[in-house]
Amino acid sequence: MSTSTNPQTASCLNIDEIEKKINKWKSNLKDIYCPISNQIMKDPTIIETGYTFESSFIKEWLLNNNNTCPITKQILPIPNMFDYLKKNEEKIFMTSNFRARAVINKKITKFIKKVMKHVKLWNNKKDLIDICLKLLDNVIEMINYNYCKEYLNDIYLLKLKTIINQFQFNLLNEEIFLDNYLLIINNLNNNELKILKLKEIENKLKKENNLLKLYEKLLMNENNNEDKQLFFTKYSLLENKNIEFIDTILQTLNNEKDLLEYYKILLDNSYNKYLILKKLILNPISDDILFINLIKRILQNINIEEIYQSSIDLQQLLIVIDKFENFNNEKIQIYLFLFNLNNDITNLEKAFDLNENNENIKLQLLNEYLKQELFEKYIDLYTKYNKDKIDTNILLLIKLLTKKNKLLEEKINNFNK
Repeated sequence: MSTSTNPQTASCLNIDEIEKKINKWKSNLKDIYCPISNQIMKDPTIIETGYTFESSFIKEWLLNNNNTCPITKQILPIPNMFDYLKKNEEKIFMTSNFRARAVINKKITKFIKKVMKHVKLWNNKKDLIDICLKLLDNVIEMINYNYCKEYLNDIYLLKLKTIINQFQFNLLNEEIFLDNYLLIINNLNNNELKILKLKEIENKLKKENNLLKLYEKLLMNENNNEDKQLFFTKYSLLENKNIEFIDTILQTLNNEKDLLEYYKILLDNSYNKYLILKKLILNPISDDILFINLIKRILQNINIEEIYQSSIDLQQLLIVIDKFENFNNEKIQIYLFLFNLNNDITNLEKAFDLNENNENIKLQLLNEYLKQELFEKYIDLYTKYNKDKIDTNILLLIKLLTKKNKLLEEKINNFNK
């Protein structure tokens, strides 16, 4: 009667018994390893003594003037072996062993099936987690030798499940768990599967930095726009946002509408509005309502000093908002700020042109005309708005000025008529 253990009862075995069981499985694999390197043979090659070796290692053995079989020490019946090898005529005494490769593939397949069958049962037992992970790593190593690649995704998925259990048993801290999990995710060859498995662990993470790392991974892999916006929103809600990463994500967006939606998400979540403004004015979309609304939101309760300190080109900003209606107040503030910054009176004049009823700006402009001795401009502005009330001081000033300037005298005469 067979004494083999059924997987359903395997979990009742103690660790020593399980390790004996695994060693028995592995004993059936001894023929898959090269006797020289003790590595799995990718290209098994048979020599005249009937023994099989990994092609590269037996070649190296023979090139080092070893004219004997590494196992039997029997001299190989090939004269001038080194010369044969140099001429790539090694097939005279070395032959690729296709049968050996088929046997290796069969043995590895059998081993993989046993591992998968038992790990599914064992990986929910705290004391067997390490054994399960070692077995899965053994299998991954075998597959990396170009055998049984059709099992690779299933093995990685099983490893993901195992490290989730490991984390839930408190055998890993959250940071190491996430790093290990993401490392395995990178090896999955199906993007939809990657995303699905990333989403599965979102509610298992409690630390903000780890959630950030997870959302970064999701955003880099997620193709569905609605889901991508969802994770971008969640990412933006977290405090320790990675600004460089956000820029990276935004650069991947070719669709202007999507880009504006993401800017809106960032604004909704208190992202630095002036950084967004900087990006918006560099790539204006003048006919888009969302673009206009974003500009309006950012410039609401405008603080020109903050905008200037954010290295935003105010002249470029004026060019952008000049295309839209209902931005007069913002433009006035920018022009006044620029005037105070560089004392260029044209900025003060532009501010006044936008609101000629503003007495403060008018008085400031009149005073500035006097300071800069722009008397003609002073008289033009003053007489334009004070036709019915010229006080004696102004008349005196005009008289003094007209003595020096015939053009001004003509203007006064015309005014008096």
